[in-house]
Amino acid sequence: DQLTKLVNRGYFNQYLEAQWQQRMRELSQVSLLMCDIDYFQLYNKTHGYLAGDACLQKIASAIQDCVSHLDAVVARYGGKEFAVLLPQTDAQAAVAIAQNIRESVKALEIAHEQSQFDGFPAPVLTVSLGVANMTPSPRTSPAMLINAAENALSVSQRQGRDRVTLYQAKVNH
Repeated sequence: DQLTKLVNRGYFNQYLEAQWQQRMRELSQVSLLMCDIDYFQLYNKTHGYLAGDACLQKIASAIQDCVSHLDAVVARYGGKEFAVLLPQTDAQAAVAIAQNIRESVKALEIAHEQSQFDGFPAPVLTVSLGVANMTPSPRTSPAMLINAAENALSVSQRQGRDRVTLYQAKVNH
């Protein structure tokens, strides 16, 4: 992605597929974080697209910094959505990483007077995250992991944003 200097969705999906096959052979876990910037359309409308672009760059950098010591891949997955693939990472560790990302973005203190948290104004831009974890098998797929992380992200958003939600898929092997 030119703006954020992260990999794009196409590359990310190819990498996820390759990691999926490798982890299936090793019987090791894969975790996925989906991260969405809360009220970003409103931020763009209020502050302008140049400020929005700068915001995306800062948040991308903060996410990358949180996982730079790990074997992780961070992608710009959509306009205001990021994906973080964490091979060989269990659910508990993935949630801790997601919380660290959430706190790091908040610590950027990007002013956003019109953001909301639990129905009250939040003075800074925040992110919501969904976390999913699976051990790849012939009965599972990368699409199932993505759907689980997106479902968890939706729960974070419905429950007030600026939070992390874990979805653990229960699949019979």
